[in-house]
Amino acid sequence: MGFRERPLALAVLGLMGIGLIGVIALQTVPPPAVPTKVPQAAATTAPVLSSPTAAPAASSGGGASTTINTTEKDFAIALDNSSVSAGSVTFKINNQGPSPHNITIKELKKMSDTFDAGKTGQFTVDLPAGTYTVICDIPGHEQLGMHVMLTVK
Repeated sequence: MGFRERPLALAVLGLMGIGLIGVIALQTVPPPAVPTKVPQAAATTAPVLSSPTAAPAASSGGGASTTINTTEKDFAIALDNSSVSAGSVTFKINNQGPSPHNITIKELKKMSDTFDAGKTGQFTVDLPAGTYTVICDIPGHEQLGMHVMLTVK
């Protein structure tokens, strides 16, 4: 290798080393710590039920009441019914994953409590007709696959 090619070769090797360090760093960074409680501001804007023994919130829509069994795990949300009638909808949440999870109706900005691994609970919300994105609002979880569409007729 001639004298002129050495700086170019060193630059290429340096960039490859920086890229390798970045890949290694991304694989070893632990996920950020997440709170297991909903902030008070969010709790006051959404009808939230955190206890599985609590009565469902009253519906103001006058429509039929519907229950959706919801399973959350790292990193997916499964609904037993993806199309429901407008009105009061109760999500019965079962967190089968090792991480805390919640349910958020993205378009309405309504969020359940956050449930630790192995915990269950419910979340009742009035849903008018439309199409909604149901997500886990824990940072990064939606991007990792925790989102599903719900159609309300």
